[in-house]
Amino acid sequence: TEDGWTWDSSEPFGWATFHYGRWLDDPQIGWVWVPGTVWGPAWVAWRSGGGHIGWAPLPPSVRWQVGVGFAGGGGNFAAVIAPTHWCFVEDRYMTAPAIQAYVAPRARNVTYVNVTNNITNYTVIRDRIVDRSVDVRQVERVTHQPVPRYNIVDQASPEDLNGRGLQAHELPMVRHVPALETGAIGHTPAVGPAVTGAVHREPFASTTVTPAAGREAYGGRMTTYTTQPTAAHVESVTEINRRYRAERQALAAHQAEQTLRLEHERGTVAPVNPAKVQLERTNDLAEQRAVAQERKREATILANRHKLALEQARHPKPAVERKKAPPPKRLVREHPNQN
Repeated sequence: TEDGWTWDSSEPFGWATFHYGRWLDDPQIGWVWVPGTVWGPAWVAWRSGGGHIGWAPLPPSVRWQVGVGFAGGGGNFAAVIAPTHWCFVEDRYMTAPAIQAYVAPRARNVTYVNVTNNITNYTVIRDRIVDRSVDVRQVERVTHQPVPRYNIVDQASPEDLNGRGLQAHELPMVRHVPALETGAIGHTPAVGPAVTGAVHREPFASTTVTPAAGREAYGGRMTTYTTQPTAAHVESVTEINRRYRAERQALAAHQAEQTLRLEHERGTVAPVNPAKVQLERTNDLAEQRAVAQERKREATILANRHKLALEQARHPKPAVERKKAPPPKRLVREHPNQN
């Protein structure tokens, strides 16, 4: 787009969670979204090299300052982003509509982080934050086809993101939200960083997506974990336990699939150079440790969410009446580039 690479989510809450604020991977409950008020085309860090491109959500410690750039991470995103937070795909799949199908097994990230370089590059053009991290020409050379260009069309509210009345090359976005000043985004369900296609757009249909308190992307397969959605139905202890058993089975199936994919990727490379053989062995050991740590983490998070859901079901908290937020303050710019 005119703002560079722009995250295009089909989730009804994606207009907020993938363009405002930051992401935090809590070791107990998993991914949570930290709201923010500055719109960006894609608040992620980028890496490239060795035939792969990777992206990862920026944590709350990385702040954007006009005229300065990123502060808090100092540009050294490897120090604030764990290897497991990255999604890596081969260069040739960068523009694939269903890109989640090509994301490498997460255990391979410890290897790919070492063979790629940080290419994160955001700038400001005419008061707009632009993501120039990934070289479009390089992607076109690898994929042997032009990368489609989209024009961002501002929409007044999330309800207008249905795409009706737009041309094929137009991408609806909510870049100016007065409600941000009232804290309305704080009510948006927290979700995990999905690996849905960065250029694939599906019709906005909020009625077909169940609001979830947490989501995590497992190698392209979305597994939904819900605590208590804001609906009339409240899960019973029996229903919570039944869902927990189903989620454990889904997690076990996912982990088995990841193991098969990992073995397949390793089997496609057969180094004959002794130095490369030793390097592959070192990488294999690191990836095995990453697999064990990730499985333990996933099991812990699932168990913690189950425990939290049971506590909420057994000891429901009374509804708290929310105070009406004060009207937003008028913002006066002292400089054209000042937020």
